[in-house]
Amino acid sequence: MNYIYRLLAFVFISLHLGCTEHSGIGTEFFEDNHLQISYSDTLSLHFSTLIMDSVATSNQNRLLVGRQNDQALGTVKATAYFGIDFYDTVFYYLGDLPTQYHSMSLVLEPDGYAYYNDAIETTLELYQLSERLELFEDGFLYNNTTIPLARSPIGQVSLRNEINSDEEIEFHISDFIGNKLYEMLNDPDFFQYTQDELMDVFKGFNLKTPDSTEYSIIGIYEPRFRLYYMRTDEPLDPPKYLEFQSPVHFSSISRENTFADGYGIAEGEVPSTLTGGLSYLGCGSGLGTKIEIPALKEILLTEQEFLISRSILELRIIKDSYSDDTPLINGLDFYVVNDNNEILGEVFTEATLTIDDEYHRDTYYTVDITDFIDYQLSINEINGNGLLILPDQTGYYSSVDRSYIGNTQFGSKLTLYTITKNIE
Repeated sequence: MNYIYRLLAFVFISLHLGCTEHSGIGTEFFEDNHLQISYSDTLSLHFSTLIMDSVATSNQNRLLVGRQNDQALGTVKATAYFGIDFYDTVFYYLGDLPTQYHSMSLVLEPDGYAYYNDAIETTLELYQLSERLELFEDGFLYNNTTIPLARSPIGQVSLRNEINSDEEIEFHISDFIGNKLYEMLNDPDFFQYTQDELMDVFKGFNLKTPDSTEYSIIGIYEPRFRLYYMRTDEPLDPPKYLEFQSPVHFSSISRENTFADGYGIAEGEVPSTLTGGLSYLGCGSGLGTKIEIPALKEILLTEQEFLISRSILELRIIKDSYSDDTPLINGLDFYVVNDNNEILGEVFTEATLTIDDEYHRDTYYTVDITDFIDYQLSINEINGNGLLILPDQTGYYSSVDRSYIGNTQFGSKLTLYTITKNIE
């Protein structure tokens, strides 16, 4: 499945599937009056969930931290990895000043995102990494990337109301780390250090919630470190500080005890027949819904001439699977995939989400997939292509939003509006 997320992370090999001609027989189709306008909403649809092997989450505007048990997706866990950037050693050098170490802190700035219950108090712990944080050769880090942590946390903070605030959250971290950094910044040989040598000392950091505890999954901007020091020649002045950002950061997002674990499926395709008629869309951890339309093969074999004017897909959302704390995915992207789940091209269309706020029973996505149907029928041969639905890129790489989609037994359907030429 590596090919899918790589295409999404870089540039899609997009085949524009907008057809200039609909399926049917050109202008000769309209030369007589033997036309019948009809539609069918009885086409069978096969639903499945595609589990991507990984999603590129590095250097997004948002980092995710938290842990929550989801009714279908299992334990969803997000942790944030980041480092210290020594991009300007001249600016950071303290050796020419009369100073003494004061303290070191981490500064967090929530971006307002919280999934699951944001009223739950959230505890965050900061760990050092025992191996260097650096991008892979392809220039990315992924949701399933993990880096070993040191044994004990070097800082901790508890949050509740601060999650929904735009104010900075600053908390003290180990003076052992702070003193080490302060000593380096006073070393006369500091200017001789390379970025690699500095990163060997400060390999990176991880922000996470304690294991075995449920917390909201919250979004934060890139964390910043502050090293505070006192000017010994200005003892009455407040501490001054140097601020360090992160050259690399990413969110590790995982699922445990999911709907697919009982079938031994870690990645690949899970038919909705194994999951109670449900398929799933999931941001961050890489879940997509695939729809196959076997009836199109029958249409290809028919001798009747027809024109498809519209093809409307309606995807039903499972009752009570969403709330104010777990909103549905709003934007969707659509792709043609073959029977090996390789992306053949993008379908340029938009989905409309209708929400039943009162009863949560009549909530659904509606999307016009006429271009996809026309493309399939234009191939003129039996094929195993399907329609892959993914969350749009707005939140796919930097949220844990999800939607539960029911198959035809829950009311999902494809309606084909056709004009048929009667054969006498």
